[in-house]
Amino acid sequence: MRANGKLINRSTEIKEIVRTIIHNREPIIRNVPMQKYLRGAYEPLDRVISFLTSRSLVYRRLVEGGHRNQYTMSQKGCDVVVKMIQECPEATWYKERCLLIQSFFGHLIGLEIRKLQYAQVDYSSARCLEDIVRVEPEVHRRFENLFGEPL
Repeated sequence: MRANGKLINRSTEIKEIVRTIIHNREPIIRNVPMQKYLRGAYEPLDRVISFLTSRSLVYRRLVEGGHRNQYTMSQKGCDVVVKMIQECPEATWYKERCLLIQSFFGHLIGLEIRKLQYAQVDYSSARCLEDIVRVEPEVHRRFENLFGEPL
């Protein structure tokens, strides 16, 4: 919940979403371990981006004086995603999770998201190049603290 009220009005929705995610065991079934690096969770983008750019699905643009990359999906990339969702119903989960993340965090910049990550003790205390531990126990504790009821 935020003091500014943006999330307070969505508490019923948030409880439902969190309960569904935990009930469906998503944090266990869909877990991809990530290592902590200098500024947070780290996955070498070159592994993914090189594949996507070589097929003209994504293109890269340097911004802020050439010090930062911005990746944008091409029309061909958008068409591939639409086709994939139509032909592979399992891919719908990824679309739904992207929309959910956008719904709650799309207004934030990277630094603000990083601050939220570092508010998690298990995340912030992970050592460089170690896997970041899973957060389910913390989710249960925080859910109960926020909503006054068990998850």
